[in-house]
Amino acid sequence: MTGVVEAGTVLGLISAIIAICEAAEEIYEAAGDLKGLPKKFRTAAEQIPLVYYTLGLAETDIKANKVGKEALQSVIPVLEQCKGSAASLKEIFDKTLPGKDDSTAKRVFSGVKILYKSNKVKSYMEDVFQNLQLLAEHQVFQDAKTLGQITEAIEQLENASDEQEQSQFVNSGAGSINANTSSGTQNNNNNTGSGQMYNAQTQHFVKPNYSNQKHPTGGVWMVPFERNDSFTSRDDELKTVRLLLFKQDRTAKVAITGLGGIGKTHLVLELLYRIREEEEYKHCSVLWIPAMSEESLSQAYLEAAKELGIPGWDDKSADVKQLVQHHLGDKATGKWILVFDNADEISMWLDAPHPNSRRLLDYLPKNSQGSIIFTTRNAKLADELANHHVVEVLDMGETGGKKVLRNYLRNQDLLKNEEDTIFRKRYFRQANLETKRPMLLAH
Repeated sequence: MTGVVEAGTVLGLISAIIAICEAAEEIYEAAGDLKGLPKKFRTAAEQIPLVYYTLGLAETDIKANKVGKEALQSVIPVLEQCKGSAASLKEIFDKTLPGKDDSTAKRVFSGVKILYKSNKVKSYMEDVFQNLQLLAEHQVFQDAKTLGQITEAIEQLENASDEQEQSQFVNSGAGSINANTSSGTQNNNNNTGSGQMYNAQTQHFVKPNYSNQKHPTGGVWMVPFERNDSFTSRDDELKTVRLLLFKQDRTAKVAITGLGGIGKTHLVLELLYRIREEEEYKHCSVLWIPAMSEESLSQAYLEAAKELGIPGWDDKSADVKQLVQHHLGDKATGKWILVFDNADEISMWLDAPHPNSRRLLDYLPKNSQGSIIFTTRNAKLADELANHHVVEVLDMGETGGKKVLRNYLRNQDLLKNEEDTIFRKRYFRQANLETKRPMLLAH
């Protein structure tokens, strides 16, 4: 093999691990402010952004040709093991963490499963970090401060206990609060006995059922996240992307690119909610397609066809992507936006899976009333998908990170102590909802 081949293999593994970690974090955030989690479980979950930040550093160095062929060869099995541990961690999150709308009984059952799985969660996360240490040893990334954070994260995991935090829930948005600050059970808003219950009233991102998503003024609103009311610091990027949408002479296509965890998905999400408020687009349909794998993409296409009411969507022999393409290509359909989130795998888009099949790129609909948005970490693919209409999301820096942090902190007095190292490590780590970078600014 040549160095180019090794680099491609390693970058592919890094991309896959980042996607898995982002998916695991989305599951964790969708469950809301889960006070009552075992410390092992929570500690592992809150360290996820450090994983894909570190991998982002490695990705940058590899693309800059700073990593030799031998080093790349040596870390392939390391990254394969890291990918396996990350996938196992995500699987546990998926099977144990409760959903926002789960019943009390299901939440109690989830709590039991979480307790049972907390040791495995800790073990898988420790394995991920140990593999990241090996990347540093092979000089795949060279950042002493990040390596120090990894060492600290491993120590925190080693010291984490099975003890559950007090079930005191925080509501970071509008809506009611369920709080239990003393002994006894919390049942809805009443404390009547012993035990704990998870909060169902938080305002974090959730993953509702697509089939329940309807546009408030008509059309289809297939967006799997609620609006982030604390979104900030990306106005220039929002304006740029908005100007590239809805071209009268063609289907508008734009790709948003940047490192994993830098805020591409949140940028698109805010843009969609702003467009929904525009009078001209109040009936615009919005379809969100997770494109991290062929499986997630196919399932979302099926949901889209169902929501659009396309005849034959449930026919098992139908080419659902083609059905959606033809439907959106019809001017009678009206205005629409199609979002492909995490479109990182270049082969999935530009290569046909079978000799007589079509490329995914060939399924993109054409209609001057429609716009297509891609989010991707792959700059080359971004150019291919969006005909060079690419907007890069850059690190917002410490000033922007502090602004994000202000929007999330409920006790603003804490900001007066921002020069205190312990304070900064603690609170910048918690400010990882709009962008994962602020937590890494306080070394």
